[in-house]
Amino acid sequence: MGLPQSMLKAKEARTVYDFVRAYIDMKWPHAAAKTRDSISDGLAAVLPALTRDRPGRPDAEILRTALRKYALLPEAKRPDPPLESKQALRWLAGASPDLTDLNETKTVRLALDALAFRLDGKAASANTIRRKRAVFHAVLEYAVELEELPANQCTRSNGSRPRPRRQWIRGW
Repeated sequence: MGLPQSMLKAKEARTVYDFVRAYIDMKWPHAAAKTRDSISDGLAAVLPALTRDRPGRPDAEILRTALRKYALLPEAKRPDPPLESKQALRWLAGASPDLTDLNETKTVRLALDALAFRLDGKAASANTIRRKRAVFHAVLEYAVELEELPANQCTRSNGSRPRPRRQWIRGW
């Protein structure tokens, strides 16, 4: 008995970008709409941070839009992107590191650091960081489950995991 198609795609993936797209294909059918949006949002923040230095890097907003509207949808639901998005995604595919690079804590740290900021460069809220980190952690756990990575380096990297501030309600 063979693996399901979604798991087979993930096992055949050699780059982080390809693995993430296979993860989306596996996760999407069983996820609620809000969860799907969180997965897409978290991975759109992580993937650009996990790229090699290559010429022609697209503008951050173009890259994020291309990821959210096209690349981070299941294959069956992916519309044909406009030229600008195609070019951005082509660049990302070529700049994406090998999945095995996620064995290195310093590589994982790049992704975790990217989660701490919004697109405008300001600090993200603790809840946003936690939500996006959970998505990235789940992707790495899936890679460990498929024996593509020996361990989840996200677990090892404590880093600065901000805790949300308590919101006190007046009158309580």
